[in-house]
Amino acid sequence: MILLLLAILSVNSAFQGEVVNITLSEPATVYLDSCMFFKHSLNSSEDLTAGTHEIVISYACEGYKAIVVRGLQEEKLTLEVKRLENLSEEILKMQKRLIMLEKENEILKSRVSYLQSLVEIINSINVDLYDRIRVLTETNMNLSKELDLAKSDLQNCSKNLSLMNQMMIELQKRVSDLEKMNHGLEDELNQAKEFLKNSMFYSELFKNISLLLIALLVGMLLAFIRRY
Repeated sequence: MILLLLAILSVNSAFQGEVVNITLSEPATVYLDSCMFFKHSLNSSEDLTAGTHEIVISYACEGYKAIVVRGLQEEKLTLEVKRLENLSEEILKMQKRLIMLEKENEILKSRVSYLQSLVEIINSINVDLYDRIRVLTETNMNLSKELDLAKSDLQNCSKNLSLMNQMMIELQKRVSDLEKMNHGLEDELNQAKEFLKNSMFYSELFKNISLLLIALLVGMLLAFIRRY
């Protein structure tokens, strides 16, 4: 019966500060030495899935270190950690790197604070915009109603205007008819005036002729009386 290895290290030895890989054939709980930690979680023990995971060896590690893997079976791996000859220089570099990271962290904190204030401002603007949009929506609805009423009034006015135009046309025809009748009446009046004028002339003529005849008759009568 062949037993499969539960865990395999990428190397058997490494220097302080290096990163090594551990590959699991199945899910397992891995316990590292306290001077080592997993890169993804910074923990020294972890429940891991099958696959490859990175282990960081700190500068505090030195010598042979045990790694315990517990799955369906338990395995114990040994990793030799060698001391760096220039450890003091590496520690100095790490300290500088930590200082740079602290500065970057402060910059990031300031950036986060700025972004948070910006988010608050944007949220406030969004609230104002929402209220403004709501007011504009209500105003638009009211204007739409007023526009519908105006359209209805305009249609009614158009109908009334059509009726008034029709009435105007009829009135213009009536005025034209009345003007024609007026002209006819004026002609008749002028004819009547002319007739009356002629009648007065003939009446005066008849009167004068009558007076003349009467005078003649009276003269003849007087002459006859004188003769006899």
